[in-house]
Amino acid sequence: MLAPDLVTNPFPRVWAPPQSEMVKVNFDGSYVHELGRGGIGCVIRNSRGQFLAACSHPVQYAFHVETLACLVGLQLASNQGYRQVILEVKELAQSFHHCSFQHVVRSGNTVADALAHDGLYATSHVRWFGTPPLFLVSSLAADNDL
Repeated sequence: MLAPDLVTNPFPRVWAPPQSEMVKVNFDGSYVHELGRGGIGCVIRNSRGQFLAACSHPVQYAFHVETLACLVGLQLASNQGYRQVILEVKELAQSFHHCSFQHVVRSGNTVADALAHDGLYATSHVRWFGTPPLFLVSSLAADNDL
């Protein structure tokens, strides 16, 4: 057995940019049983950590909320014409020349988590392109400072 200080966690704990020709799609889902509602959020960033696009949506059912978030993230990337995609997941893929999956813990997925919480209280589907919403600026900046 390895000593505790020699054991490493294979899951990213902070956001890391993709390779130069790729974009990275992060997504998350949130559901509050007491409210009977949930939200999903997706963000796309390039190899310099620059915000490219994001969305948040309300959802009514807890069933597969993260899978729906993954699907919406893939659709957002595909609709924007991205074909070199890294999808950080906790799940899916299709129609990309390259798509890799990697598990990421919440601390490495703070921007998508914030979008999912925004979707939790949204009344409609919201998308942003080029300029992030104000509530994401500090999380995006923290990721880029790493």
